[in-house]
Amino acid sequence: MVDAIEITDMHRRFGRTEALCGLNLHIPAGCVYGLMGRNGSGKSTALRILMGLVRPDRGRALVLGHDLSNATAGQRAQVSYVAQGQRLPGWMTADQLDTYCACFSARWDQSYLRELCRRWGIPRGLAVATLSGGTQRKLALALGLAARAQVLLLDEPAAGLDPVARRELLDALVEVLSDGRSETVLLCTHLVSDLERLAERVGVIDGGRLTLEGRLDDWQTRISRVQIVYPDVAMPTTTLLPRVLRSQREGLVQTAVVDGLDATILAALRAQPGLRVVQSAVSLEDIVIAVLGPSAVPEAAIPLTTPAFVET
Repeated sequence: MVDAIEITDMHRRFGRTEALCGLNLHIPAGCVYGLMGRNGSGKSTALRILMGLVRPDRGRALVLGHDLSNATAGQRAQVSYVAQGQRLPGWMTADQLDTYCACFSARWDQSYLRELCRRWGIPRGLAVATLSGGTQRKLALALGLAARAQVLLLDEPAAGLDPVARRELLDALVEVLSDGRSETVLLCTHLVSDLERLAERVGVIDGGRLTLEGRLDDWQTRISRVQIVYPDVAMPTTTLLPRVLRSQREGLVQTAVVDGLDATILAALRAQPGLRVVQSAVSLEDIVIAVLGPSAVPEAAIPLTTPAFVET
């Protein structure tokens, strides 16, 4: 499958702060991809480099095969970007922004923008400054979608919104992404619940690099929580579990988030005298905390088949 977005060995430093440190990211065309990470992990920097707004110190960033820092107007028009905290001109109305933005996109869809305004309750004749924060974010997203671009980059689209406004915005985005559109979407956020509703593939970025990546349904199938209760004897000094992302021991109980624990290994553990073993499902939030929690920053990416053990 052809990649719509390619980031290869990307490095970017701001003064003494290393925002990106060897980031590699490949997103196939037509995919809805969620990029997660703490605040300050490099997500916004990666998007700004993709848009050609910031130059990397080293590495390559391509969107639809083009480096947007020196792309033509036609090539840039294939990409739509909704920035974190994006501010629209407060004195303009939605209709005025419609006319203005149409000048920059050969595929601008005025009727679609008006339909989104109707569906999302966005007044077209009121100045942006008079709208609520949630409505302004919906308008920014509607403008991004009306460009009918092949690639949509969204940086924290629900940032700063109250829970009700955030839910309304996500409901609107889910509605659009499920109506048969074929854009490639890169959604950057630190809110796990956002990605569980939207993304097909998810990557976790920390320390300026990708630390875990894969299809969301694969993660939920292959990664689980395992709790081992040992008999009233000294616990072993090493874990009995393979492919541990994070492990914690309290008394005679070991709780671990494990990648790829198959039935054979589970049966072998349960066959050991005195051991009580319980396996349960984990949420995306559990997985992200396992990777990003204290002392859980790996040196390199963790493919879903590579052992990695962090114990706290």
